[in-house]
Amino acid sequence: MRPSALKGHGLVVLGIDPGLRATGWGVLALVGLDEGLVEESSLSARGSTGSPRAKLPSHSSPLTLSLSKGGVGREELTVLGYGAVTTETAVPLPERLRRLFVGLREVIGRWQPAEVAVEEAFVAANKRVAIAMGEARGVALLAAAEAGLPVFEYSASEAKQAVSGYGRGSKEQVQEMLRLQLGLEAAPQPADAADALATALCHLMRRRAEARLAAREKPLPTQPGG
Repeated sequence: MRPSALKGHGLVVLGIDPGLRATGWGVLALVGLDEGLVEESSLSARGSTGSPRAKLPSHSSPLTLSLSKGGVGREELTVLGYGAVTTETAVPLPERLRRLFVGLREVIGRWQPAEVAVEEAFVAANKRVAIAMGEARGVALLAAAEAGLPVFEYSASEAKQAVSGYGRGSKEQVQEMLRLQLGLEAAPQPADAADALATALCHLMRRRAEARLAAREKPLPTQPGG
C-alpha cells in the first residue's frame, strides 16, 4: 500500500463523485489507525499543454476533529479540502474529459492520497445522463490508476448510510450531516463535493472498523519464559 506523502496526516483518502458537468472531490485524513493493521486489510481495491485548464474551485483550510479510539490514545479526522472540477457544456466532449482528468490529477498531486474512494455508477432513467456519468467515472478511475492508487467503490446509498444512518437521504440532508460530523462552519458546497466527502468518509469508516477488528483478532505477544 502506498503511504500518503503528507507526513503526519495518517491515512489520506480522496473521495470522488464523478459527473461530466461537475466531478466532486473531497480529501479526508484519519490519524491514529494502526498502519500495520490497515495494510493487512482484506478490503479489495479495483485496479489500482498550454490549453485551457479545468476550473478547480475548492475549500482547502484543514480542519481536525478528535475521535474517541475506545482505548489508549485518540484518532483525528481531518478535512484537508474539497471542491469540484467543472466543465462547460459548450466545450467538445473530448476536451471536457481531458479537463476533468487534468483537474483530478492536480488534486491527487496536491494532497497525495493513499487511497481513492469512488461512487459507483447507478442506473439513470435518462440514457444520456448515464452515458455522461460513465465517461466521467472512467476518467476518475484513469486518474487514480495513473497515480498508482488503489480504488474502492461505494454506492450512493452506502455513502449516505455512513453519513446520516439512512441510505436514501436527500442531498441537503447529507450536506447538513457532513457539516455536523466534520465540524464545518457551513454545509459543504457544491453538492458534488459533499457527495465526494461522504464517499471518502464511508471508506474511512470501513477502514477504521476493519482495523479495530484486526486489532481484536491479533494474537497477544508471547511472554518470555511463558
